Amino acid sequence: MMRNLTGREVASRAQITPQSLSRIEHGHHDVAFQTLSRILAAMGCNLRDLADVQLAPGR
Repeated sequence: MMRNLTGREVASRAQITPQSLSRIEHGHHDVAFQTLSRILAAMGCNLRDLADVQLAPGR
């Protein structure tokens, strides 16, 4: 998993603007499945990793 990436680096790797990434992060913009997949890939993650993070507090 990739770590220590700036938002600008993640956005660039995901082929979206840093502004779009910021709006998604703050819940001000809905994210399409394809865009979410690209963001996760840019960070070295996949959907399973995202689900694991969401489930972790309730374990």
